[in-house]
Formats: sequence, C-alpha cells, structure tokens
Amino acid sequence: MKSKILKTIHQFNMLSKGDRVLVAFSGGADSVTLLHFLAMNAHELGITVSAAHVNHMLRGDESDRDEQFCYDFCDALNVPLYIKSVDINALSKKQKLSHETCARNVRYDFFGQITAGADNYMIATAHTLSDCCETLLLNLARGSSMTGLRSIPPRRGKIIRPLIECTREEIEDYIAQNGLRYVTDSTNLTDEYTRNIIRHNIIPVLHEINRGAEYSIGRAISSVRRDEEYLDLLSETAFSDCRRDGGFDAEALSRLPDSLRFRVIKKLLSQSGFELSYELILSVDRAIKENKSANLPLGKKLFCAGGAIVISDQKKTSPQKTGECLALSPGSPVRIAGKQIYISVSNADNSRKEQIIYKKFVNNHFDYDMIKGNLYVRTRRNGDRFRPANRNVTKSLKKLFNEMKTDPFQRDSLLLLCDDDGIVFIEGAGCCERVKPTEKTKNLCEIKINAISD
Repeated sequence: MKSKILKTIHQFNMLSKGDRVLVAFSGGADSVTLLHFLAMNAHELGITVSAAHVNHMLRGDESDRDEQFCYDFCDALNVPLYIKSVDINALSKKQKLSHETCARNVRYDFFGQITAGADNYMIATAHTLSDCCETLLLNLARGSSMTGLRSIPPRRGKIIRPLIECTREEIEDYIAQNGLRYVTDSTNLTDEYTRNIIRHNIIPVLHEINRGAEYSIGRAISSVRRDEEYLDLLSETAFSDCRRDGGFDAEALSRLPDSLRFRVIKKLLSQSGFELSYELILSVDRAIKENKSANLPLGKKLFCAGGAIVISDQKKTSPQKTGECLALSPGSPVRIAGKQIYISVSNADNSRKEQIIYKKFVNNHFDYDMIKGNLYVRTRRNGDRFRPANRNVTKSLKKLFNEMKTDPFQRDSLLLLCDDDGIVFIEGAGCCERVKPTEKTKNLCEIKINAISD
C-alpha cells in the first residue's frame, strides 16, 4: 500500500519537499487512510500536514459525532484541524442547488480560504480507484464525451489525490492493519443517491464477471486519459489556427476531423459563457458545415457569413459593414479603414500600355478617362456587385471573394473605388471591365494602397 501511494505521488508530481498539505477530512475510511498515511510519512515526504472538516448539518447528531471524531483523530496524530459548520439544507434551497453540489462548493471554498496566499499549499482529497470506476459508469450512463470517461483526474492544479489507484478493498485492509477507527455516513448505506446505486448494485455484478474489474477499468481510464490529453493539445493548436479577429474561420474549422472540430466548438461555446450540451454542440457543428446560422442560449445566435463564424445577439445586423465613403482625387492621399490610398494619373506611353494590356496587369491600374463623374473610396456594402476586367460576368462581392479565397476577416477592410456608375476597382481584385486599360487609353491611373498605424 505504501509503495503504491508513493508511486502515485511521484508519477503525477503531486508533492515536493517543503509543501504544506491540507487534507479534506470527513472521518470516513478513505479520508482516515489518507490523513494517517500522510501524517505517518510526512518526514519522509518532507511535508507538513493539516486537515479541514466541514459539518454539513444534514444528519443531526450524526453530523456532530463526525465532527467530534475528526477533532479527536487529528488531536491523536498532532495534526492541526480546521472546522466549519454550514446548514447545507438551507443554503442549497437558497442557491437552488442539490445538496451534493452545494456541499461540494462549500467545502472547496473553505479549502481555498485556508490555503489562500500560500503557493506551497496542496489540497489532498481521498478519492480512490473505486470512486473513479463509479464516476466513469455514472458519466457513461449520462452520455458523456471522452472528457467524462477520464473520470477523476489524479491531479488538478493544487488538488491532489494520492489514493487514486487504490481500491476500497485496499483501503479496508490498511484500516485493519493499522487498527484505525472511522465513522460511517448513514446516507452511504442507502440507495438514495445515484452513486450509491452504482456502488451497491452494479460494482458487485462487475466483480462477479471479473474479480479485478476495478483495476481493469482503471487501466481503461488511464488509456482514455492519455489519448484525451493528446487530443486536447491538438485541439488547442486547431483553436488558435482557426481563430481570426472578431470570430473564427468557418472553412478552416469545417476541414478539421470531427474529434478536433467538436473540441474547438466546445471551447468556443465555453469561452462565450454557454452551458455545454451534446445537442448544442451538434447544432453549431451543423451550422458550420452547412454555412447557416444557429440559435444559442442567452438570447445569442451564431452566424456563418462570408466564411466567418461570429456569435452575436439574436437581432441580426448585416455581417457586412456599411462602408465609410470618402472623396478621392489624384495626388491627394486618403486614409480609411486603417490604410492610405493614393492615386496618380500619367500619360499612357505605348511601352507601358502594352505591358499593362498584354500581361493583364490591371491589379493597380485603370483608364482614368473612363471614369464617370467623381471618384470615391469606401469599404463594401450589402448588394455590391462587380464585373472584373477580362471576364464576361458580373457577380456579387461575396461570390468574388469566395472564388479568390479572400480571408473572411479581411473582406470588410478591403478598399473599393467607385464612380457615379458603380465600383471601378477592388483592392486585391483589380479594376472592372468598364475602365480597364486598352490600346486607346491616353491617361493611366495608378493606385497605391499601404497599411498605416494609428
């Protein structure tokens, strides 16, 4: 037993010399074993040990009995004990939580208060391999993802679980060998709670199938945990790769394997404050793959527009911005959308004209004499359409940008030059058919666009 616990502590880097360890102490067999082991081996481990007990006031005299037992046990071991009493029944009603959830919140808040401000404090809980098996079965019955099938982690931040690879049978052997006493919570003897149903009715059947069922389940949990940790690393990278200013790249996300895409969606929803459910994740996944919108809780909606994923209020405004519009004339730079645009007009000599015409070099030139009325520069608007030079087709900017594989998160900042008849030039796409340079061009307009910093 000692070698197994020490191996677990070392394997999961639970303790270092000089650590102070606060044991969550209920007085039950598991926590008695944990506190006794750590107190007896404190010198070898180089740690100091204390304990914390919360009286939940749910079982009348029995709760008070447990508190007194914890005080006497710690006194005999010369271990400092912190005690807190909370009326969980009243508090759970006030907070509209179950007894279990409310009590757990109170315990961990108490542990946090005790250890606050001390970097070398660890909180040790007495979860065992048997608890892990019960948790896995409970999560499985509820339709958990792989995250739930990892069951109880050996370590989570400052919370450590040195008994996580010991079965309840091993705990009972340790108690007997060391002549230890403990208290029994009477509610653990009933099937009032779901976990007790699993413990009393399902685990014994598994033992009939395989006497070492808990160890076998433990190996499965370890395998799932390793795979899940690796997939978590991949999904972190995928999350970063798909992220853009103001949203996510729908196309990049849709190309991910299902396992990674679901994880990215879960993180996206979690960071946006939504409570996760399988149905919610599926609806978002469907919206991404079909380039549609999806209703979300909290009065929010997920929009897929122009290859971008954005979460906003249900009342949808256009995903395209109404562009600012500024007058533009040769020789006068204009600043707009974080860029500076400058146009200049020069005589189109034959050699330069031939280069532009025959090499299709229309990305930053147009025939200035073909402009109708005044020139303006702006960003895109709903309903914008454009006929690219040398292409006998007019199309929406959305289709054009999709064809060009333009980054969805850059489309609203691309500059458009317009005259009184419509768009004559689009940054990255070039000029329109109406103003393209030809052999008859006399005055050639050149466009220069540079990014600027505020």
